[in-house]
Amino acid sequence: MKVLLLNPYRDINRYVPQHLRSYVSFTPANIGRYSILPLDFAYLAGVLRDKVDVSILDAHALALHPEDINLKPYDVVVVNTAPYSHWRCSQTFVGHVHESIHAAHQAGARAIVYGPHATVAPDDFSEADCVIIGEPEGVIEQALEGNDRRLGPKYLEILAEPNYELFDFFLYDSRRCEQIFEKLPFGRVGVLMCSRGCPFNCRFCFRVLAPFKIRSHSLTSMEKILHQLIEVQGCKCLFFEDLTFTLDKKQTIELCRLLGRYKVPYVIQTRVDCVDEEIAVALAHSGCYKIELGVESAVNSVLEEFNKQIVWTDVERAVNICRQQGIPRVIAFAGIFAPGETRRTIEETRRKFHRLGLRFYPNIWFPYPGTILYEKAVQDGLISNIGADWTKLLLLAGTIGTNYTADHLRQICQQIEYSEWIREKMLKIPHVIKRIGKTLVTVQAIYQKCKKGDKEIRVIWR
Repeated sequence: MKVLLLNPYRDINRYVPQHLRSYVSFTPANIGRYSILPLDFAYLAGVLRDKVDVSILDAHALALHPEDINLKPYDVVVVNTAPYSHWRCSQTFVGHVHESIHAAHQAGARAIVYGPHATVAPDDFSEADCVIIGEPEGVIEQALEGNDRRLGPKYLEILAEPNYELFDFFLYDSRRCEQIFEKLPFGRVGVLMCSRGCPFNCRFCFRVLAPFKIRSHSLTSMEKILHQLIEVQGCKCLFFEDLTFTLDKKQTIELCRLLGRYKVPYVIQTRVDCVDEEIAVALAHSGCYKIELGVESAVNSVLEEFNKQIVWTDVERAVNICRQQGIPRVIAFAGIFAPGETRRTIEETRRKFHRLGLRFYPNIWFPYPGTILYEKAVQDGLISNIGADWTKLLLLAGTIGTNYTADHLRQICQQIEYSEWIREKMLKIPHVIKRIGKTLVTVQAIYQKCKKGDKEIRVIWR
């Protein structure tokens, strides 16, 4: 049996109506053009190793639409509605999935679908031969047998060992990353995780594929994964997709010792209340280039509303610790226009971010199914029934429990984005002046040597 794992091209210009595209960039639903591999395929390839003939096609990285792909060689096409990196902040359209299913059938292949959209609304993919609800690894072999129209939910007790042999790592380079490595020339990007799941219950989180139970790789397993990525595939930087990388302190420190052998720059995500000085030291010494913190808001009432279980002083402590211990980049994520929020509370969050030296991104809270925002929209009669195609939710993002319209929100976000851009440019002025000063001093020294008749002049630009 020949099986293709297909990561479809999520082309906003093709699948999102033109009048809604301007909203997408200010919501977490913007999947963008990224250059990290779909980690869910690595796990599926590991489960299916030596059992079927598996191939991987990352059509999103290659910008290939279904009509550009030859699916005739395959017996089964497995389509994800969103890659693992976007299981919690999925795009709000699924036209690419329906087109991929249709293309598979036209080529004479069976189509299997999984992902957050399929988990929430499996009936919306009735044309698929099988819909997987929940994590796909536990039932993928059963799905390939072709006897079931719907499987799951089933969540792993023990994480499978990922297989990276089938990926084309030339597609994944840090210079093509939009945000993770800030387009720095590290080289090939390796994507991995130490643990899956999240024990917290933040009420804004779209966690249909993030159960409360934590499943972790052993240190021996992590050694094998790092060997695959760094020594076999030649990755020059790593991105950990753990929802809370530093959740287990002992495990984090042991893993940092292992990472310290390679000295490869890596990026992690975690919570501010899961960082202390000992952890920050271990991260900095093992090559952690960037830490992304889930802050969400600087307004304590908003944090309490979303059950974040932190306060702003926790954020200040964590950011200062990370910087003091030498982690080069500290990033904080925040949302705006939660129920009851005003321009005043948003400006308060911006000011507090700036005082800590943090960049502020205009990011509107999105009413994903199952979240407090979605429930409130249902109660207010704004939503009656929703399926996997949530494009219309774009117009509700930020308007639930506030006095703003979608057009007004877009204008405010554009203003914030522009003012943040101006602020960043202004902050660079002192550095530019300092560099110009150094250059003038160097030029003056050269001039003096020329006047004295020095024949050998060396100029070293730093």
